[in-house]
Amino acid sequence: SSAPEAEEIATTVGRNGYLEIALARTEVVNEITQPGEPLSSGRGASLEIRGQQKSLANKRWGNIIDLDKTYGFENVTLFPSRLSLSTSLDNTVLVDSPLKVPEYGTDGRIKSMSNIQKASFDPYTETYSLDQNYGVHLLGFFTDGEQVPDDEEQIQRISRQDIVDNMSNYIIDARDDIRDAVVAVVEDHSRDILRILVELDFAMGTHQPFTVSGLSDESAAAIVDMVSRLNTISGQALDSLRYAVMARCAADTTAYPNTDAGNIALGTLYNSFSEMTTDSMAQIASDNGYTEITSAITNINGVRNKLNLANRYITEDGNPGAAATMLFNISTTSLGGKTGGEVFSALDDMGQDPSHTADMYTWISGATISIFPGMASIVGDYNATIEAYVDFSEVKNDTLYADPTTFDTPYGPMTYAQLYEAVITPMAGDYTVNMYNTMGSSAAAYDPTTNLGYLSDVYDVTSAATVDGEIMIVSQVAVKKTAYGYSMDLAFKSNSAGSLRLLQAGVDRITGAASDSGAMGSGSTVSFRPTADVSDPAALMEALYIIFMDTKEGTIYCIAAVDPASITTGTGGTVTGNLKTYAPSITNGVISKGNETQSIVNLEADRTCFVTALVYLNGDAVTNGMVSATGGASLNGSINLQFGTTATLVPTSSYKLAD
Repeated sequence: SSAPEAEEIATTVGRNGYLEIALARTEVVNEITQPGEPLSSGRGASLEIRGQQKSLANKRWGNIIDLDKTYGFENVTLFPSRLSLSTSLDNTVLVDSPLKVPEYGTDGRIKSMSNIQKASFDPYTETYSLDQNYGVHLLGFFTDGEQVPDDEEQIQRISRQDIVDNMSNYIIDARDDIRDAVVAVVEDHSRDILRILVELDFAMGTHQPFTVSGLSDESAAAIVDMVSRLNTISGQALDSLRYAVMARCAADTTAYPNTDAGNIALGTLYNSFSEMTTDSMAQIASDNGYTEITSAITNINGVRNKLNLANRYITEDGNPGAAATMLFNISTTSLGGKTGGEVFSALDDMGQDPSHTADMYTWISGATISIFPGMASIVGDYNATIEAYVDFSEVKNDTLYADPTTFDTPYGPMTYAQLYEAVITPMAGDYTVNMYNTMGSSAAAYDPTTNLGYLSDVYDVTSAATVDGEIMIVSQVAVKKTAYGYSMDLAFKSNSAGSLRLLQAGVDRITGAASDSGAMGSGSTVSFRPTADVSDPAALMEALYIIFMDTKEGTIYCIAAVDPASITTGTGGTVTGNLKTYAPSITNGVISKGNETQSIVNLEADRTCFVTALVYLNGDAVTNGMVSATGGASLNGSINLQFGTTATLVPTSSYKLAD
């Protein structure tokens, strides 16, 4: 035939499915007037800012929100309370004051029930501000504290210029110390780094029949030491950025004018600058336009994330080889002008050079922050000298060595023995490699006279600054709080209609497959450690209620509470149970668990749905016998919520992204 054909090929066209979560915020919730996408970020956008501040990532669509140590929940004790229901709208919570708490008379008996306050946490000052915005709130009573009278004895004053000078000097000294420490790590492992690169190259399987399954013992030990030391050094780099932020703020008379208000604001920062989190530093830098600090925080987070992952590979997986790939990104590393998986070829060139010398470069590529160039972005381009001895005896295969069969090699048809003796063996020897690390985007960008690093950028600005005035640290009573609950305004969106559900058992957040590791999905669980004199912690756990309700109106969707049949006691006395959803049952203004239900709320396709989760201890289910008679706290632990949908969803990709 001059024109053959294939006919009637059956084809079905589909699409990927997704269910995503984000933390709702006021400007989004208030602006919804029609179906559509109110959040500014696209599907999976939280992954684009991995390693940056949680408060930013939580407001982007993704498969997880992290509420740890950012919203003031740590070290908070919840006391029993009652849900505050509308008297005019059935099954509806008063969203502006969702809980009622007891007020006690002088004789210790309850005299009335009062509505609580809603407050959001300010991580910069570690205080709470009363507001009705959407987001995350602690629910209780909050005392602002009494400010000490404004006189010289109760206000500490420090020269702004002194702070600028001291902070500037610190960061330029820290820049040199950090650079020297990273160079020392490289040079202390001179005899390891080339061997590690060679073994990684072999492990990629590109040089059959020389493939090896993992790192040698020497290389594994070197990786463990490098990861440990670099983790400490990266912590020092992060600490230096706190000084950089403080220096910039003290020198900034626009954001912090030489007025009482400006100097008091600086005093508040100065009083706690050493405890600044990456979240708070990033927010300050972003608000004030300190772009060099914003970039530095992004990069140091990238470095520390890789080191944390490398450490998990070592400590949890026992796999230093995987950790090695965190230290050396072969796509942004060159040796002797050879890039990527060409280490073997580069060593071949070096082996034929009588001097056995070459240059090695590492650099940053786009959003991929590798460890060594990532550190360069903080302290400026730097180089270290590697003096090593390399041979390949540990990968020699004696069986293949005796095999007379020839095979194609980059050097022509050869037997294994010929290749080994003629090519591999001559490569063995002493090598000297200058390892250049640049904050630029290619090997050619290396320039220690130009790429001075972000700490140097801050120093250039602040060391030249002349400022008047004094920062003012005003002594005041610590903010007091009495907590009765907390609420989280969540956003969900699916591209397929279906019921939103609370999953008891953990499933992989991406693939939806069953998961019991907790790494990619822990299910919906409550886990508490009781104090010694709590006789029945399970009964107290059952009184912990999570109310899922409409975010704007307060209509109750369902209650989540611990499934009594799932409660177990583990080692150390930790009590764990799975959450189950129940329909609300309301009698005389008091809510309790009704029948079991499988659905929280129905989701429309491609339309954002807002759901508020309100967590509190149901005082109507708590008795004196359930709680500790001697301790201030009866249970201490955590809650995990995992959601799913009845819609059949096919993930965009089954590839897992490392946490």
